[in-house]
Amino acid sequence: MSTTATATVTPTAASAPGKVLLAGGYLVLDPAYTGLVFALSARIHCVSSVNPDGQADTITVRSPQFTKEQEWVYRISGTESDAGTAVEQLSGSPNPFIQKAILYILTYLSITTLHSPLKITILADNDYYSQPPTTTRHPRFNNLPTTIRDANKTGLGSSAALTTSFTGCLFHTLSSSSSNVTETIHNLAQAAHCSAQGKVGSGFDVAAAVWGSCIYRRFPAATLSSILESGTPGFAKRLKSVVDARWEYEARKTTVPRGFRVVMGDVRGGSATPGMVKTVLRWREENGEKAKERWDAIHALNMELIGWFEETRRVGEHMGEEEYVKAAREYVKDRDSLAGGMEEIFRCFEKVAETLGKIREQMRGMGEEAGAGIEPPAQTELLDKHKEEVKSVLGGVVPGAGGHDAVALVLLDVDEEGRVEEEVKRVMSGHSCTMLETREEMEGIREEEVKGYEGYL
Repeated sequence: MSTTATATVTPTAASAPGKVLLAGGYLVLDPAYTGLVFALSARIHCVSSVNPDGQADTITVRSPQFTKEQEWVYRISGTESDAGTAVEQLSGSPNPFIQKAILYILTYLSITTLHSPLKITILADNDYYSQPPTTTRHPRFNNLPTTIRDANKTGLGSSAALTTSFTGCLFHTLSSSSSNVTETIHNLAQAAHCSAQGKVGSGFDVAAAVWGSCIYRRFPAATLSSILESGTPGFAKRLKSVVDARWEYEARKTTVPRGFRVVMGDVRGGSATPGMVKTVLRWREENGEKAKERWDAIHALNMELIGWFEETRRVGEHMGEEEYVKAAREYVKDRDSLAGGMEEIFRCFEKVAETLGKIREQMRGMGEEAGAGIEPPAQTELLDKHKEEVKSVLGGVVPGAGGHDAVALVLLDVDEEGRVEEEVKRVMSGHSCTMLETREEMEGIREEEVKGYEGYL
């Protein structure tokens, strides 16, 4: 591997969104099926700068919100046998997502020395972590008296958003490429994220962090099998080949219909997702045709939901803004009403609600058969209560792998008096659940203005 010093360092800021897998939990692990994943407005931000106090060839990573551990320092160097860039951790507890991202990016760019020491600051929007109660509004990037490892996550995909944001920030800091490199950043972030986890996951969370809300079909696990072990002879060449190849996956952009909103609730529970996934996959393997019938039924409903979202958008686009909002309000007020000229859009709303309910039923049934708490009784009660008491709510799910992490609601946000949020908060508070401020976000990773983070660096 050739030694290439970076001629210039370009201070850069990037942010990437969180995610909610609204439909496709477990099924997205298999490339035969698709998932509906919405990006969320809660973002993780990374900001780079020259570090005048740093040692030669070091990258200092700071996360100032976590007051018990804020800094990690890495030194880079070359290796023999085309094994890629070596990344040695000098301080801080292990942080595999950061270390692997540095290693994969610098190896891909053939960088083994730095013109100047670097500093990258990581800032997370508050919704990624359960926040302490307060009577006033938390600051933009609230401090937490804990380590990043011990913070209570809300299940929005922090590791994928972090890896993606960090990858985009460091890549643009060190690369002079002026072409569109989003696909490269996607492939690098997927590789680093999987390597940090020690396995090849479905990749839907990184895909949402890069591309935004999308209908997702995963890449074959074999795509990354040759580059999970870094630092081996020929690793640099293999990495370049894999990242530059055309991957077999789908991330088709999508959006919610006009007036729709996705609301997340933090249940402050937390589930052992890997354990639940193993349980369900073992059940699938042991139950052959029966399990396939269940997965096919869920997939058909997921595609139906995607279809009704698209139909609602289509019908809505042919209605004027005022007419559409009036229809949505009429539906919320009286779902059995058939106001003149509104039958078609009413049917769309009803089908979205009906399909969400059927997906819940099928996922709950799979959990019961597999012995996995995909929709625990407490979550069932919480979701049912919203459907009964908040007329704007079309339905809800326990997203992703399910369990006690979070709930996601799909609602019509057209109340002219803004009472919907208060109604949702009221129901959630009665079930030890907190409504998060985040909502659906169509955009994936993006560059930000560095000056927008003054006072936080």
